[in-house]
Amino acid sequence: MNGKRLKHQASNECKNRPYSRSRYKKGKSIKDSIKVQDSFFRDKLLSKAVHQILNKDEFFRLITPGDGILLLVQFSRMKILGALYNYKYLQDIMESIEEAFLEIKQPATLVAKTGDYEFAWWLHREKNTFDDRDLDNSKNILRRVFEAKGLSYQFIFNAGYAVSLNKHEGRQALYDRALIACEMAGQKGGYGYVLPFDTELSEELELEDELIGILEEAIIDKAFYINYQPILDMKKGEIHSVEALARWEAPERGLVSPAVFIPLIEKTNLMVPFCHMIAEKIMKDYKQLKVKYGQHIKVAMNVSPNQLLDPGFPDFISDLCEKYDFPAQGLVLEITEEVMIHDAESIQEIILKLKNKGFSISIDDFGSGYSSLSYLSKLSFDEIKFDKSLIEKILTDPKIYGLVKALFEIQNIFDVAVVAEGVESKEESDMLMDMGCSLHQGYYYARPEGL
Repeated sequence: MNGKRLKHQASNECKNRPYSRSRYKKGKSIKDSIKVQDSFFRDKLLSKAVHQILNKDEFFRLITPGDGILLLVQFSRMKILGALYNYKYLQDIMESIEEAFLEIKQPATLVAKTGDYEFAWWLHREKNTFDDRDLDNSKNILRRVFEAKGLSYQFIFNAGYAVSLNKHEGRQALYDRALIACEMAGQKGGYGYVLPFDTELSEELELEDELIGILEEAIIDKAFYINYQPILDMKKGEIHSVEALARWEAPERGLVSPAVFIPLIEKTNLMVPFCHMIAEKIMKDYKQLKVKYGQHIKVAMNVSPNQLLDPGFPDFISDLCEKYDFPAQGLVLEITEEVMIHDAESIQEIILKLKNKGFSISIDDFGSGYSSLSYLSKLSFDEIKFDKSLIEKILTDPKIYGLVKALFEIQNIFDVAVVAEGVESKEESDMLMDMGCSLHQGYYYARPEGL
């Protein structure tokens, strides 16, 4: 084969190559081919998005910063639900949620599962605001999903959103802003609450960073103090016990609400040393507590899940009581349903160790989340405290009234004391007495105060 024929054959091969530089202008062929490929994959994803939930990578590929709103919805306490029932049951619920979201989404709306219990929505908007009505359909169908499973939907989720105003903003940065708003929504407004990422939230985050920077030093320096709020026995007309509540005055910031510093302590993994410090302060106050409230006064102290799960906690609290001559029978340890994320048998074993040492166990904030009689049946406890969120509605919501009245039968079923938290009026107090609950705690009777 001569040189001319080889040259001619090579030329023809080059013509048949789809991305040959001999066919396209220099510097344009690769760029154009990438555009073609990207457009092809984008069209496929858009087609998928109409009928399916996207994953996070697919979602990021399709959203277009600068002309929409990224909304995150978190089902943040689903691990507790899995522990209370089983994870197959939890998986069924999550699949039902996915089906519900596909049912209510608009054609131009993108929905993705961005975490185990987290979904992202991309909403196109010409205006730079978000109307809470955008979640109304979601809430209604979520209500149906959860009620079909025998659950109360309003305790299940919180949401946050970020408005994208800049087309040059990175997708991850936009997601991070929505995530911060979502997590803050759970702290600020509870479940079913929607919060935007705005200037006010940004300022709050700056304050958080400042407080986190001084929290560890404050705990080491024991800069917190204790206020005590009485729990009254209305039937006997006397103080039944007092609850110890931590307070903190930060340098240059003044009094910081527990609703602010407690979540920050949890974030920074300082809860165990914090609780140890508070416990010692309570012990030191005991002599004054007896003078003010009587020789046989009981003191309730909150115990975090991490502290309860510490294998050395029963001995620690017992040794501390002995050091300060504080009778174990005088200390009530309040735990919440958060402990049910962990193995019920392990929790029960720790509780029995504490009870064998003479301490009482109280289930705190009952009714604020996944309140379940099933986990109550797995634990040995002496007292249950109904959350303020239930008590404040007994005068206005007949369903809540009926629910609370029925739940007060727990004291007879389990032979335990029942306390109503957040009693703020005579009308509430009278109604609670009619329901058979005589242990009341709230501002109507007394605010927390120091010694």
